[in-house]
Amino acid sequence: MRQLERRLEAVLERTANQFFRGTPHVAELAGSIVRVLDLSVDSDGLVPNRILVPETVSVESVPALEEAINTAILERGWRIEGPVTVVPSNTRAVSVVVERGPLHPWGTLHGPGEPQLRLNRSIIGRSSTADVVIDQPSVSRTHARMWRQDERVLCVDLGSSNGTTVDGKAVGSTPVEVEHGSSIQFGTARFRFERSDGA
Repeated sequence: MRQLERRLEAVLERTANQFFRGTPHVAELAGSIVRVLDLSVDSDGLVPNRILVPETVSVESVPALEEAINTAILERGWRIEGPVTVVPSNTRAVSVVVERGPLHPWGTLHGPGEPQLRLNRSIIGRSSTADVVIDQPSVSRTHARMWRQDERVLCVDLGSSNGTTVDGKAVGSTPVEVEHGSSIQFGTARFRFERSDGA
């Protein structure tokens, strides 16, 4: 855990320094925001994606702050409900809010219905409340979870009735890596996974 935190701090510092040479306070702000998010993460891995910062933060700083925060979110495998937005506002401290919004797909399941993965830590299942709905009888209501973390795509089965396989190997509660082009099956519904996030 400590190793991961050191890596994240290095990533944040490197990303911020690319944009803010000579202004270390912005790199520190990015680190502070991630620490606030770390305290806000819920049991499903959901973190707020709208970040209000003091209005002393310049508008020019916002894109790099957003990029640094996105990098940290993907490194840790957290879930967000919409794009990360940093908003300078009349506040003395950083405050955070969950705000739903459109997200670009980061992966596609090529097969029946061609479902797309937009939310990190996506629940896949037959239920209409699942993040990725696969309306087939062999698929459980909440069948599996897929997410990006540390540049990898991972999958776990959520105790489904008919199981999950990746490239023919059974998936349980221990995360299994899914590669670009992997065959993934939920019950009898078979798909080919493709990343579309440039990774």
